Amino acid sequence: MVITQPSYSRNLKVKFLINEALNRFRLLWVKPKEDYLVIQKQLGFTPHTLEYYTVALSHKSILSKKERESKSNERLEYLGDAVIETIVSDILYKRYKEANEGELTNMRVKLVQRGTLNRVAEKMNLQKLVKSSALNKTHNFNVNGNALEALMGAIYLDKGFEFSYYYWERHIMKDYLDMSVELNSDHD
Repeated sequence: MVITQPSYSRNLKVKFLINEALNRFRLLWVKPKEDYLVIQKQLGFTPHTLEYYTVALSHKSILSKKERESKSNERLEYLGDAVIETIVSDILYKRYKEANEGELTNMRVKLVQRGTLNRVAEKMNLQKLVKSSALNKTHNFNVNGNALEALMGAIYLDKGFEFSYYYWERHIMKDYLDMSVELNSDHD
């Protein structure tokens, strides 16, 4: 299989840098700043709309029955799942030009399956950000992987698809997801 590396235009990188500078400047007037700063430090960028990230990182186990309808991260998890699948599908399609549909599908399944997302979330230390009463319970070990999906949904809503793609490829895949290891492993 031939592997090609994607390239980002300089204009796209400049656009993200300008947007980041504007969001950091906006922080001067935001109160309280602490939540923004925690997310900024952990994720490496400044959110524009903090509420998306607050919801994404709040497991339903800490919400009342009434709040679960509107503040559960499950809707963002749904959206993030689709965003991740689209990004990973595009990356695989571009990198593995000789692979057929079945091979591409098998590769995508390995990269977006729950076990892989759980490992990535653990490497990212997402558990430091996730608010849940289920984190220490053995029956709910998918909380962090689910939060990673919800986080990608939040990034998509807050920053758009281009940034979501850029963040997944240039941050998550570069720092936390070794494609060659995952594609050649027998993990669940």
